[in-house]
Amino acid sequence: MLTLAPCPHCAARVPADGAFCDTCGRPLAACPTCGELARPGEKCVTHGVAAVVRPPAKGGAAPTAGPVATPTVAPPPRRGSSAPATKPPSHSAQGTTVQALARKLRLVALGGVALPPLDVDPDTIVGRGEGPFAILLDPFHDKGLSRRHCQFRRSATGTWSITDLAGRGSTMVSADGTWSAAPLAQNASQPIEPGRDQVRLGSLAFRVEAIT
Repeated sequence: MLTLAPCPHCAARVPADGAFCDTCGRPLAACPTCGELARPGEKCVTHGVAAVVRPPAKGGAAPTAGPVATPTVAPPPRRGSSAPATKPPSHSAQGTTVQALARKLRLVALGGVALPPLDVDPDTIVGRGEGPFAILLDPFHDKGLSRRHCQFRRSATGTWSITDLAGRGSTMVSADGTWSAAPLAQNASQPIEPGRDQVRLGSLAFRVEAIT
């Protein structure tokens, strides 16, 4: 039977033993110990080892993603023109633009946990007893997940944050897959960046993706 798993790049369903995503065309990597799909170099939450890119099947080739539009480049101003040169956007401005486009978040469970992706709306509470995912999360009482664990919020400028509601030091945010930072205190909030950060609720880890 063909086993499907979410692509770590675009969340499309792909064969768990595949080498490339048929939707976005990017290579797939996996933990060499448990086979959990991840982005190349991303550490496995369970085993702490970097994911290794899978080689394509013998004689196979990487699928071709959809056509990419060629950016339009404005011609240089004519000699004597007073038109000011356009400055490239700063890194911080780019980050704000990306977050503003994320109208929802998608939480993708890591470590081989049997959970479908959770699509999170602004001001959504996540827990075993409250929120839209209560039925899905109720079986994970043994993973340190509280009945009212945390809340995801989206500001007026489009930035996202997570607020701890459990008060047991069981909500964490990581940008690199390690969990050395201190957990959030009860009712404390921390910004999160879709497409980069991971969150851990109890012992359940999720990759945070943007839904535009």
